[in-house]
Formats: sequence, C-alpha cells, structure tokens
Amino acid sequence: MQRMAQTFQKTDGDIAAVVATMVHAPEFADTLKAGAKFKDPLHYAISAVRLAYDNKVVLNTLPIQNWLNRLAEGLFNHETRMDIRWSPPPGAARDR
Repeated sequence: MQRMAQTFQKTDGDIAAVVATMVHAPEFADTLKAGAKFKDPLHYAISAVRLAYDNKVVLNTLPIQNWLNRLAEGLFNHETRMDIRWSPPPGAARDR
C-alpha cells in the first residue's frame, strides 16, 4: 500500500500507474501462486459487512444481495473456482 500511495502522489493521481505498481509488487505475485488464499466478491462483501457491523447480526441482507447483483456475482449466480474438488465426507455413500 505504501508503494501505491507513493506512486499516486508522484504521478498526481494516475490510476494506471498505481495499478501498475500494484500488479508488479511481489505481494501481488504471491497471491497468484497455487494454494494461495482466494477471496471471491461474495466473501469480500461479507467481510466488509462483518467489519462495518462489528460482527453483529445483519437483519436486512437485501443491500448485500443488491451489491453482489450489481457485481454480477449474485447468490448462486457467480463463477466458482474450477480447481476446487468436492469430496464426500468419510463414510458417506458414493455413487456406484
């Protein structure tokens, strides 16, 4: 973040330069490695709400659903990672 802030100040707010600083940062490259933690837009939205509401119960989830729909990531309407495999729990019946 510090490098991005410095780029923003040096370039008088050139967003392209700031994004270039971000994608060339070693921290960004680390997030692309296999096994790195991945957060999709749904999880980002929920994390933001949890932070804003200090982990209190959210009674009206409609605004959250609207945010996700505006991102084209509505509930049950978003792409999933293809490298995640589902395995039934031990002892569960399997298709034969």
